[in-house]
Amino acid sequence: MRVELDLSSILEAIGLAVSCLCGKVDLGSGTEKVSKVISRSLSAFSIVYLVLGCLSLDSRFVMAVLRFSQRNWIGICFYILIFALIPPAAASWERKKRSARIEQSYVKWNGIYNLLGALSACAMFIIAHDIIGDFSYLKEFQIEGIISVLISACVWLALSYQSLELHKVLPDHDADIKWLNQKLNMVHLFHAFFFSSISVVLIVCYSIYYYIHNLHLTIQPSYFIFLTLALLFFYSLSQHFHNHVYMIFVVMVPVILVSSVYWMSWFAMSETMRFVQWIFIVIHSVVYACLIFFRNKIIFMGKREDMDENRYGRPHKLMGNLVWAMERGDLHAILLLIIIICYSVSWLVPMLTQRIEGGRAEYYIKEVCKDTNIKVDEMVEIAKERCAYDEKNQDYDRGKYLKFMYEELHEQILDKGMIDDESTFLTYEELIEWYPSTPW
Repeated sequence: MRVELDLSSILEAIGLAVSCLCGKVDLGSGTEKVSKVISRSLSAFSIVYLVLGCLSLDSRFVMAVLRFSQRNWIGICFYILIFALIPPAAASWERKKRSARIEQSYVKWNGIYNLLGALSACAMFIIAHDIIGDFSYLKEFQIEGIISVLISACVWLALSYQSLELHKVLPDHDADIKWLNQKLNMVHLFHAFFFSSISVVLIVCYSIYYYIHNLHLTIQPSYFIFLTLALLFFYSLSQHFHNHVYMIFVVMVPVILVSSVYWMSWFAMSETMRFVQWIFIVIHSVVYACLIFFRNKIIFMGKREDMDENRYGRPHKLMGNLVWAMERGDLHAILLLIIIICYSVSWLVPMLTQRIEGGRAEYYIKEVCKDTNIKVDEMVEIAKERCAYDEKNQDYDRGKYLKFMYEELHEQILDKGMIDDESTFLTYEELIEWYPSTPW
């Protein structure tokens, strides 16, 4: 076989380097042997993988595994969710044996956080499954090399988190990896990290593929729902008593929201879906800010008698004896409102004011009506009445024009291949692609 050294092999070499670094993570005294076993096993895997890559065999293996995952996505999600419950079950068993220092509160919250983390990973995996119909599209993106890096990096993340917990004083449990529940919890962490990250990589690569080849993906309402499920895990971290866990929430939520907006900009969207996207971002931005306010006691939620009257303004009733209040001055609320207003203006105004040149718009009407019994001049007059035609600047409102074309000339644009049977709207990009030789 011909030996190759390409980007995939370089990525696999990086994965090997990361595997070696895993052995440097401090998991406490008496655990050097465990660290070495993990590091050497990862390194051996990376070396074998690198050899397969040089022989061009890794791609077949990876694509076969990805196709298996695509076909059996329900089983994958079920496996992730079930394994999330195994560590707290082991902790409960070790607590009853009194072999480890474990409080009942740890068993409870470990189960809750594990389930939310598993749900987040499953949500991202389901989005990947829903968007990508055939993983063979991803061969040109060096997926096999990326997976090698991700496996080593996710193991490193799991070990680093365990090391961080081990060197802190934990009131509810002993984080020593000699306990079964801690070992199993590291495996769960790897699952959560790996399936989340590989799903993101697959989604982004597939979206780039469509973007490069001038194809169009259509955004679905379910994407917003699954992204919300993924964010629930990070929202739960906002109230975690460990500051290093809280900081994961602080960093990751804005990253996910900004990345989601950028990713969705590659999709063909109707005005309705753009408005839904705006609502999605505003709601999650408000939730993010409120959780930080609550964490730092800028917002109070509880019994009226527990309030610090000198710190908070007038309390507002929630239910029963519960009230909520914000720090006096309302500075934080005003700043958040100003940010939302600025974002809304920058997001919605361009969408609501897009125009299309009159000559270009009328040319498209003429070409669509060609070889039909429709009178072009009459159709143009109707378009001027319905599409907010500006006589002075001689242009149309783009959104109203596209809606007009879809509703009035649906049969014609369908026959000419501008849209397919499943399309529920017409995009400007589809117009340009259909007739790229427009003389304007």
